[in-house]
Amino acid sequence: MPMTPPLFDMRQRQESAVLLQDGQKSGWCCSKQWFRNTILMVSFLACSSWGGAEETGLNAQQYLSRLPEIQKEAEAGNVSEQSRLAILYMAGIEGKPDYKNGSYWLKKAAKQDSVFAETLLAFMYVEGLGVPQDFDEAVHWAHKSAAYNNYAGQLIMGALYEAGAGVTQSDKKAAEWYEKSAQYEKDMGARYKLGMMYLEGRGVEKNIRTAENWLMRGAEKGDAHACYQLGMMHYEGKGVAQDYFLALDWFGRAAAIGIPEKSRILKEIFWDVYVPGEEYSKTIGLFMKRDPLVKANANYMLGNMCETGTGIEKDLEKARFYYTRAADEGHVEAKMRLNVLSGKTVPETARSQPAPSKNQSGEKSATSAGPDTAPQ
Repeated sequence: MPMTPPLFDMRQRQESAVLLQDGQKSGWCCSKQWFRNTILMVSFLACSSWGGAEETGLNAQQYLSRLPEIQKEAEAGNVSEQSRLAILYMAGIEGKPDYKNGSYWLKKAAKQDSVFAETLLAFMYVEGLGVPQDFDEAVHWAHKSAAYNNYAGQLIMGALYEAGAGVTQSDKKAAEWYEKSAQYEKDMGARYKLGMMYLEGRGVEKNIRTAENWLMRGAEKGDAHACYQLGMMHYEGKGVAQDYFLALDWFGRAAAIGIPEKSRILKEIFWDVYVPGEEYSKTIGLFMKRDPLVKANANYMLGNMCETGTGIEKDLEKARFYYTRAADEGHVEAKMRLNVLSGKTVPETARSQPAPSKNQSGEKSATSAGPDTAPQ
């Protein structure tokens, strides 16, 4: 049965997002406390994320005190310790990220068929972290991971086929890999991608009902992109009945989705190629046409609908609230609307069907919501 979105209430909706704080460290001269916080969850990341093994239960202090032992075990061929050591190097155990040593130990583990190491190596070859950027190598390691029915490896294969990176471009094969990844409980965006491919008829026969089903399944997993697209479909009446109330529901849901713990941990590993709120790296996101500003567009749409009284009573205070959220994330048109509402520019009528900002792929976008609720 399709999921029914929660009723939209600007006065009662609570944000679950926890925004990452910037400027807490000067370069890599960071405190011991920061590093301890970083590796507190290394065991979770290395052992229970993409690899599927059990958690070891070690805390940060145990990692620090056991580093010589971990090194010794890794050199002796212990595959779990090889993966663990790689993560510790990448997280900056020696004061700064060491991707060269990280990739060295990942290769050791991958050659012993560590699915986690194979998956992370694929990301590193895509981004050129510690190794030269090499899409052929990325395909090699992602395919090995995918062969073990790993949902992350399968998603990477889908992204590589969609972009034609290291393989001949094929939307059909991309859709096949995305569908394999989407069969698992965890989701890295495969359900949303399938929804968009069925919506656009890329690699599959166009089918609006199937598209909506996949987008709903993605939304159930907390995918802001899926929520936003469902909002746009109901706002525009694109393949579904136009319903502004449902559009408000879905835009509100997209704007409210926070950043999961695992994603925040990945920031300490991927850094410059980290995508807030996601489990993949920047280039994979571009290949998948995932818009990093998706929540900004959702906030912009909420502001616009409040300003114009579309599907809800007109309320300029709430419009300013949501426009501000979107503007804080760099949404240009939201900044323009704020200027108009504050009288800094010549007033003009708000668009009844605003064009969201564009990301690098040219798809509709949207961004990060703060912890505040709408004004009452």
